[in-house]
Amino acid sequence: QIHRRARGLQRLRRVLNHETGGSEANSPSLTMHSLSNILLPVALHPIYECKTKAEETYALEAIATAGAIAKHLSWSKYQNALWTVLNQFPHHPEQERYLIGLICSLIDAFHFQVVQENDGDSESKLVEQSSPDQGSAVWRALEKRFIPKVESYLIKEKVDRKGSKTKILRSAVVLALFKLFQKFPVHLFEAKLPRLFAVICDALKNNDSDARDVARATLAKMCSEMEIKYLADAVRELAITLSEGYRLHVRMATLHSILLELSKKYKNPSKHPESSPLQVPFDQTVPAMMDLIQQDLFGDAKEWKDAEGVQKRLVKEASGQKSMDSIELICRMMFFQPSSFASQLSNGQNSSISAVHAVVSP
Repeated sequence: QIHRRARGLQRLRRVLNHETGGSEANSPSLTMHSLSNILLPVALHPIYECKTKAEETYALEAIATAGAIAKHLSWSKYQNALWTVLNQFPHHPEQERYLIGLICSLIDAFHFQVVQENDGDSESKLVEQSSPDQGSAVWRALEKRFIPKVESYLIKEKVDRKGSKTKILRSAVVLALFKLFQKFPVHLFEAKLPRLFAVICDALKNNDSDARDVARATLAKMCSEMEIKYLADAVRELAITLSEGYRLHVRMATLHSILLELSKKYKNPSKHPESSPLQVPFDQTVPAMMDLIQQDLFGDAKEWKDAEGVQKRLVKEASGQKSMDSIELICRMMFFQPSSFASQLSNGQNSSISAVHAVVSP
């Protein structure tokens, strides 16, 4: 009867999602006691108990249903559920995949608004729209307990056959934490973002190519989801962390992946005449990206590629012409109006170099 249980959870999730998006008059109401003491334990049970391949669909439905229930919980019930799962995670290594999915589902269900007090106390606080008095306690819990606990699960240590330890990035946890930070005010988001960049770039230093692939895809996904003005921070962290040896090729491959992912969503502002080339965040990042590309084409990375006896097959990022492809992607996305740039410079606006000149200049 596993398939019927999964179908029941799916139907419950559909009702809860309708209650979230629909009008309260047409939606069946469930009490907080029913959600937290009855439905949530029912949804959590298969996540800990499912062991076989046949039960996988049932467990995944349970994870999604737990996230739908968490969207309706009060802060006290929500924090109890999340903290319990975070503490249980190390004790169930055989259920790691499902528990990671559950943690991410609960984090995605965070539905408390982030505001900042304007009185003499400058403390930032999180408040639920219906209960503003408990806001400071919510923020303290997130800052002191939940965020550090989740950050401790960003990296997984894996022991290979030879006994050496390898650190692998948990991409799902990074992206869930990133989405949580996006719900914060801008100044809190900007304070938390560098930590995620540092963790991902450190994972790119891994000797295991599969681990680097996961970190590279995660960073590209983040850059495509966040505002383009934060792209410069990601490029800066890449330049600092990956600065020697085979990591130069990893850096170039990562930059290419970021540009490739951005090209699917980023819209060139040149079509809007009111746009200014001095105010386009992507164009402001082009000189930094071209600096990395030129280092790959003419610097130490190029010498390493041309050296005789170097086993380039050991570093798969060294193959191909990712620098040339990156230049093409940049040219497709940048603001191609150098005449407008020159006219604004003549009006007294300061800037070092336009994106066009950064690409064509030696």
